[in-house]
Amino acid sequence: MQLPPGTRLKQQRYEIETTLGQGGFGITYRGIDRLHSLRVAIKENWPDSAVRQGTTVIWMRENEEKKQEQLQKFKNEAKYLSKCIHPNIVRVYDWFEENDTAYTVMSFIQGKSLWDLFLENGRFPIDRWLRYLLQVAAALQVIHGKNLLHRDIKPENILIDSRDRAILIDFGAMREYQARKTGKMTAILTPAYAPIEQYSTTGKHDPAIDIYALCASMYHLLTGYPPAEAPDRISSDRLIPPSQLVNVDSRLEKILLIGMARDRESRFQSAGKLMECLNGFNIVGTARLVYLHLGFDAFEFEISGDRAIIGRSDSQTGAVDIDLNHFRDRDSISRRHGELYKEGDRWKVRDLGSTNHIYIKRSGGSQFSPKIAVPEFVNSGDEISFGKIRFLFQIF
Repeated sequence: MQLPPGTRLKQQRYEIETTLGQGGFGITYRGIDRLHSLRVAIKENWPDSAVRQGTTVIWMRENEEKKQEQLQKFKNEAKYLSKCIHPNIVRVYDWFEENDTAYTVMSFIQGKSLWDLFLENGRFPIDRWLRYLLQVAAALQVIHGKNLLHRDIKPENILIDSRDRAILIDFGAMREYQARKTGKMTAILTPAYAPIEQYSTTGKHDPAIDIYALCASMYHLLTGYPPAEAPDRISSDRLIPPSQLVNVDSRLEKILLIGMARDRESRFQSAGKLMECLNGFNIVGTARLVYLHLGFDAFEFEISGDRAIIGRSDSQTGAVDIDLNHFRDRDSISRRHGELYKEGDRWKVRDLGSTNHIYIKRSGGSQFSPKIAVPEFVNSGDEISFGKIRFLFQIF
């Protein structure tokens, strides 16, 4: 059923290297974008009971209306996901129709799922667990900001890449939603991680669904036990508090229990609120600035040591630690624009007298603050704008 290695798609641009896996309505391949010399993942829509004639897919059961409906859903998934630009979300580069089916071209992630790592190594150290939880929450903030729901968050759908970064994948169940309104959606779910409202095709479907699933996933990874399924919690709550299973900080336990509340109104109503609570913890790891942009290449700077000067190097003022001289909008950056430095266990940013200033958008916030006048603490998940160049500050 799979396309053989060497098959080329979209006017010879993409070349299939090998098959990565098949499930549901898709086959995923590792491939090459020959235009950018970039390794990619290519997902092919594969209908139920289809066969292949050459490279062309032959639809066996679906009539033309069902066929077009399935193709449209497949393309919508790619269209929606392409809007969600974030280092903790799999990146969609392209989508197109060919061979009487459809294809999505995504970033290729070398890594293993959280579930596979859990099966291999057991429960994660709490610092690592916290970083993954915060990173996926940051991804959800972007997704929900586009009025989209993932609807199938679980450990199998979170990949850990070679840089120990959590990447949210598998958006086949993604749907648009309207805030504060009821609507109809297909009841797609994974029992241990789905709240009760997801079992219904009607009712309120909003970010609280994904927040429940994320907290339920992290409950499983923290305790080693899957949480009680939502229908079993209706008459009497059978969810066992994490502290009865493992030694856990009472504040963390409270966060998980709020995120998994039976009543959706009692949960965190946004990923930003969840992130605000998580930022109260000292998360240990390497600090990085990740450049937020729409292109293929990912730029990020690791901060070695306890401080870094951000600016533009030249022969007169000398080198800086993070040089933005070759970035678009570099003219908005002063020679020694700002400094990131550690104070105790936390990071601060300060302006070094720049012309175009430094601005911060807090994780959970919707807009940047006024220019900073004094050094300010920054948390993993905050955005920092040096002049016109925006970065995501992360610890992992």
